[in-house]
Amino acid sequence: MGIFNERAWFLCLAMNLLVLFSAFTEATLSPQVGEEHSPLENSFKTKMRRLEPRFQTMGERVAHHVKSSWSRATILRARMQDFLELDHDSGYQSKMTAVPGGYAMSISLGSPPQEFMVIADTGSDLTWVQASACDACFSQASDPYDQDKSSTYQSLSCPSYMCNALGTQAQCSDDEDEDGLCQYAYQYGDNSVTEGNFSTETITLQNTDGEMLAVPNFAFGVGLHNSVDFYGVDGLVGLGQGPISFPSQLGKQYGNVFSYCLQSIFSDPTTSSPVIFGRSALPTSENVQYTALQTSENKRIPTFWFLNLIGVRLNNKMVNVDSEQSLIAGGEIGEQSMIIAAQSPMGTVIDSGTTITMLDPRVYLTLARMVETRVKYSRTSSQVSGLDLCFDVGNDRDPDLPGLTLIFQDQSWDLPKVNVFVPVDELAQIWCLAVIPTNQGIQIIGNLQQQNFQMIYDQPNARIGWIPSNCESI
Repeated sequence: MGIFNERAWFLCLAMNLLVLFSAFTEATLSPQVGEEHSPLENSFKTKMRRLEPRFQTMGERVAHHVKSSWSRATILRARMQDFLELDHDSGYQSKMTAVPGGYAMSISLGSPPQEFMVIADTGSDLTWVQASACDACFSQASDPYDQDKSSTYQSLSCPSYMCNALGTQAQCSDDEDEDGLCQYAYQYGDNSVTEGNFSTETITLQNTDGEMLAVPNFAFGVGLHNSVDFYGVDGLVGLGQGPISFPSQLGKQYGNVFSYCLQSIFSDPTTSSPVIFGRSALPTSENVQYTALQTSENKRIPTFWFLNLIGVRLNNKMVNVDSEQSLIAGGEIGEQSMIIAAQSPMGTVIDSGTTITMLDPRVYLTLARMVETRVKYSRTSSQVSGLDLCFDVGNDRDPDLPGLTLIFQDQSWDLPKVNVFVPVDELAQIWCLAVIPTNQGIQIIGNLQQQNFQMIYDQPNARIGWIPSNCESI
């Protein structure tokens, strides 16, 4: 009997230790953001507004967008290349680029909530805000985040799941017992940086019924050393597909589905439009169109939203790509023509942080020749470096300019002329093709082409959708 009791005692002890170890492992290695909910059970929304850089003329504004788009392409390519060269067992890596003059949305962090305007970026994963304790700080319109005013702030240790998800961008300090405090360091295209503590906080969201919902354990960056200029906003929200992104962390509550509607870059910057997460992000209209994500690329580089762009269509001639990916003039196909897009080495992404759409140079040059043949106005030069194909429309308030159709493997996206051409002077007499070439090996569908469309990001069904909308009136 004594031996039996001793064995039973050891068995009971072992079972208790196993339960404790399992609970510790779950709490330490698994992302815990809020309570378990059925996907798409709830929806929440916030407002998005356009950022307005301080430029004097229309030409300066457009020139800024062209320059920033080039920089963005360079950094997206570098970010993808860095990920492909990683040892994937070491975790996930994402660098970040924020482009001034983009779009910002509001989020609330802390208990009680502190509200911030942050740049919305589908090309990165990390969400971060500037801290009140920053030692290198940028100018912002509102107060910075103050962890001392929040009862729900928690630091993350280096062995945690979320810290591991930062990959090589994670660093460890000596301030968190033996494990180390999790910190992050992100570098921008112009060599400016943001560094700080990677922590968790309660994020407060407003559902589509107007009710407030507090979700604990949201992982974000507390920016302490920031050599950036965000034109008055407070940080950045990562809307990519990686494990630390905003939609991924809130996926249990909202099903990893979201939508936004971008106003024109020339709209009133004081107006806003909704960003919706959850069931309400999926339009019920029969006019919504979807194209499948290119899942092979998304598996290799999880942050980005890759699409299978195979061509663009304009007028009456066809251009193919042979096996060596050189462009060959083809025959007519009815009233429209197609250019088959060269398959860039790193694919095609849709991006909220790039303004101007960027295509393989061979595709761009052929498109430019077709546009010049189609447009009746005289070609002219502009003061905007990079926009080479411009036309003088005179006093024509509704210029006769063609739209453009993006051809995907399973769908076509018709863009009106205001999403294809952009005025570059104060009198709107000179209009330029808002597509530029890139040698970075990646094609980008920019936010100018997305304006006045409700864009739907449906990660569970691996698809991107769009439907024409008046974003200023939503």
